[in-house]
Amino acid sequence: MSELTKKFRLGAISGAEFTSDYNGQTSKQYSFQKSFKKKDSETWENTQYFYDSELPKLHALIGSIIDRGVVVSDPKPKAPEAPPPVYDEAAGF
Repeated sequence: MSELTKKFRLGAISGAEFTSDYNGQTSKQYSFQKSFKKKDSETWENTQYFYDSELPKLHALIGSIIDRGVVVSDPKPKAPEAPPPVYDEAAGF
């Protein structure tokens, strides 16, 4: 089961970090939403959908989470790169 560990906010956009343990490994998941009021209502509502004009603010919030060291580099090891091809002049290839 995931447990809420941190909350983040930038203007109307908020994010949450959840931590869970699975097979002895801890993993983190993130969710993002924005709060808004409809024109004809005084009630605040939330959505997980963003307009393209809101993406820079969402990007800034995610960037600040990464800059704080909350997000660590990908724990999965990357596959080694293949060595560059070798040209053998004597063999003609």
